Amino acid sequence: MEDLESYPVLLKASAVAVLCITLTAFLYGVTMNAKRRKLPPGPFPWPIIGNIPSVGTHPHQTYVDLAKKYGDIFTLYIGSARLVVVTNAALAKEVLLVQDAKFAHRPIYDLMYTCIKYLNPDGDSSFSCGLWGPKAREMRQICDRHFMLPRRVEATRSSRMEEVWRTVGLIEKQAQAGKPIDLRHQLEELALRLSCRSAFNKAFVGSEKSGDSTLSSDVFWRLGREHSKLLVEQNPSDVIPFLKPLGDVFGVNKKWQDVYFPFLESSSRLQDWYRKNAPNNADVEDELDLDYLEVLMRKAKEGSVPESAVNEQNVEVMIAGADTNAVTLEWSLLELLRHPDMMQKLRAEIDGKFGDSSPVEEESLVELSYLQSVVKETLRLHHPAPLSIPHYNTEDTMIGGYLIPAGTSIITDLYAIQRNPADWGEDALEFNPDRFLTKDVNVLGSSDLQYLPFSAGRRICPGRQIAVRGIALTLAALVHAFDWEAIPGHELSIVEAAGGLNCRPINALTLRALSRPHVSLYH
Repeated sequence: MEDLESYPVLLKASAVAVLCITLTAFLYGVTMNAKRRKLPPGPFPWPIIGNIPSVGTHPHQTYVDLAKKYGDIFTLYIGSARLVVVTNAALAKEVLLVQDAKFAHRPIYDLMYTCIKYLNPDGDSSFSCGLWGPKAREMRQICDRHFMLPRRVEATRSSRMEEVWRTVGLIEKQAQAGKPIDLRHQLEELALRLSCRSAFNKAFVGSEKSGDSTLSSDVFWRLGREHSKLLVEQNPSDVIPFLKPLGDVFGVNKKWQDVYFPFLESSSRLQDWYRKNAPNNADVEDELDLDYLEVLMRKAKEGSVPESAVNEQNVEVMIAGADTNAVTLEWSLLELLRHPDMMQKLRAEIDGKFGDSSPVEEESLVELSYLQSVVKETLRLHHPAPLSIPHYNTEDTMIGGYLIPAGTSIITDLYAIQRNPADWGEDALEFNPDRFLTKDVNVLGSSDLQYLPFSAGRRICPGRQIAVRGIALTLAALVHAFDWEAIPGHELSIVEAAGGLNCRPINALTLRALSRPHVSLYH
């Protein structure tokens, strides 16, 4: 009987408890919604996983669609990690230039923690990954002096021409044998050799079978492609905090170790080569007379640069420089094959300048306006790294009238910006080099950031000067020396391959090369 009498009391207590829980949940929801109203809008995140299902296999393309629904700045949640995406030039300028100091960091605490643990083991000495501070600034200054100063850019001109001539010779041999040209392979090896020659003034590249080289091109690119995929593959433990105690249950750390440690071993072998073969360079006073790696080794010996940073920066320069150049060259030749009239126009310009009396010379390429336009248009329409690496702020700020709380990862969608019809016209999605014949835009980027092939601000690509020279020289030489034909059954598709920081065509470019009389000029 007493149990029955106590039933209303229990019922009331339960009702009060349910009411309290409901009210708490309601107030929490109101509070969260109020905070979200201050943030850029975006799709509502799922519990635990956030908006991961919405991102898809080609995030830069997905973000264009999301921008149509939510505006040019919107918020996503990758697990628990907050990500803000900007998709127009004005907002990109705010992030990359106006408030550059606030957004100069990388998301080292979330979203990319596993990645940066391997790319930046010292924590703050990487000029491309991690927090931006005194060490990162010093590393960036060393890199800029070596790769941006006119004296250094000019000093590596002859090595660029040597490597391009070498590639022309290799293609000629295959063409004479009637073999199809695996152009992706040729361009990747060339890009790696150019990157090495810029940093070390020696290629250090050979075949995997020979075993006599410091760097194997085949191994490098096999690891490089996996490296590119890992850069955009979040470790679930990074974005879903309660998974951290499980350790490397998803195997992402193991993948990074398998990729990064061979790179470090190659870098160590490069240092050993310098210690053995260039000991007298220790007496050279002007660092501009030294190779990039020699400067880093000297700084490490002096104690101004961490030992770990030498290998780290060495690997960064090799990967970044080689990958983007190879991708851009493949896209440019693919588009020219898809537009024979443009190929003919480019060839006529090159022949008109060099004819059958001289191979293409780098110092004369600035006079070829259509060549420069083809390079610009390729970098615009097919940005080699359409999302780049996310930025990160360590203090609250405002962008576009919205709150960007400290600890937010922010992405500038370079793909969306450079394809924006409002800036580039109704044919923004078409390959049209002619637009740059009337549009005065520097190939390195525009001040309004409608065109930013190398990004902008503190994290801008340090090798941009050397990159555009190498791309223009290679493209001009290949068009000058050969006629190119598509092979039946090999589709010239502009569909992008999924996965990876750099976007390649889905099909590796394989063509038939027919030697022109000019090819003898490259012997």
